[in-house]
Amino acid sequence: MPGEPAELSRPGAWELVSAEDDPFADERPEWVQCEVGFEVVTTKFEIDTRLCTYAAFVQPLQAAIAEGDEIELLMTVEPPSMPASGTVAIAFGSEVAFETDLPDPSRGDVEGRWIATADVVAGTPLHLNLRDEGLNTYRLASLTVIPR
Repeated sequence: MPGEPAELSRPGAWELVSAEDDPFADERPEWVQCEVGFEVVTTKFEIDTRLCTYAAFVQPLQAAIAEGDEIELLMTVEPPSMPASGTVAIAFGSEVAFETDLPDPSRGDVEGRWIATADVVAGTPLHLNLRDEGLNTYRLASLTVIPR
């Protein structure tokens, strides 16, 4: 019988990642502006790509993940605006776990589901990376592990 789903992140725990600690450093532009453009809004972590040109954040993983567990990501676009050309990605430590192209924001949310390929202990650095060439605002609604 599967266990209860658990949130893997806390909205207020995200911190900017330095270039040296960024598992997506190969994608990182030479010039990054992201001193502002991110905050917690109505219990969701929000990133405004008009103000944050390259979003690379980290926090300790809030729950353990076992190999074979399902992980679910949901981001909303608030409000849907300019077409995007970019990527959202998740890494556990230096291991990239999930990466997907951003859809046209006017077409809805960013959703992803994948199966964990290895155990990951709580407290491991959880990285969120958002690269968007458009001018949009994304909210991380949930990042959840669903035990098998």
